[in-house]
Amino acid sequence: GDPLSNILYAQPLNAKATAQGLQLGTTTEPIFVADDHLYPFAAQLTVGVEGLAASRAVAADYGDWTVTARWDDGTRTLETTLGHGLPYVFVETTGGAALLTPAQTPTVWHQEGGVLGLTIDGFHYGVFAPPGAEWTGTAPLRSTLDGQGTLSVALLPDAQPATLELFRRHAYAFVTDSRVTWSYDEPAARLTATYTYDTELQGDAPTPVN
Repeated sequence: GDPLSNILYAQPLNAKATAQGLQLGTTTEPIFVADDHLYPFAAQLTVGVEGLAASRAVAADYGDWTVTARWDDGTRTLETTLGHGLPYVFVETTGGAALLTPAQTPTVWHQEGGVLGLTIDGFHYGVFAPPGAEWTGTAPLRSTLDGQGTLSVALLPDAQPATLELFRRHAYAFVTDSRVTWSYDEPAARLTATYTYDTELQGDAPTPVN
């Protein structure tokens, strides 16, 4: 098999590990092949570390519906956490600046306080670095992440400022685990499933609000 990864379907995001980092994309239009509707993977954005050249990606941790992938080339490391139903990918880096490499020239419609609003091939992404971070360039975009080594990337439903702000308010609570538990009420024949996330607030970021 591929020592990095095959395509990972963490809807609404699709992802694939490469030697340079994690490719992210989403596909909304299916193609009809072999009597089936398929949603082919198309990368819109690669999240990585400047100079990263890893020979493999490994599962560093996982929950019931989340996984953390880790790249390590001996000098730089990258960890990305993604999961079903999460619009965010949570990223931790060491050994170099963070790089965002778009598949084509992006439209940068917001850039302030470590936060980016990008549109790539018609799809909208929010990038949330520490508030003191700065981004330079466009292809790739580069940031030292204010020395904190963390960022999150979210697939947005639109490019509205209010949407970006909503996502920003939750972007710094990194998901660290996911669990599902069940209880069964036999007389009522009722099954209750409880889904729980563990989160960890990053740095001096604002506390998430609903």
